Amino acid sequence: LSPQSAHFVTEYANQKLMKGEVDEAIQLFKKALEIDETEEEALNGQIFCQIALENYSQAEKELEFLNEIQQGIGKNSKLLFLSGVLTWKSKQNRADSLRALSDSADVHLKSVQNMPPSLEY
Repeated sequence: LSPQSAHFVTEYANQKLMKGEVDEAIQLFKKALEIDETEEEALNGQIFCQIALENYSQAEKELEFLNEIQQGIGKNSKLLFLSGVLTWKSKQNRADSLRALSDSADVHLKSVQNMPPSLEY
């Protein structure tokens, strides 16, 4: 793992986010995306930071963009989760939020259904 790796910078950003250092985390997610614009975890992390910073309109735009990209692939549990959190935080819409979170759990469980227990699980 190299400090110049998008994966490394994304992991460091996640650690900052877990410590509540959201401003630092979002800057690191942006740095990771400068290194590799396809780093999915950095994209997801950036959206989560936008939600945490109450920049709901920006988070919604970024989430819409990712949903359009993923449309041909199928449902993505992480994007459904972010959608549920955004809906709850921005609109206080419990029903839509719970629906997205439930869909997220269903998609995730379906994706790991035939996997042996591991770190990927």
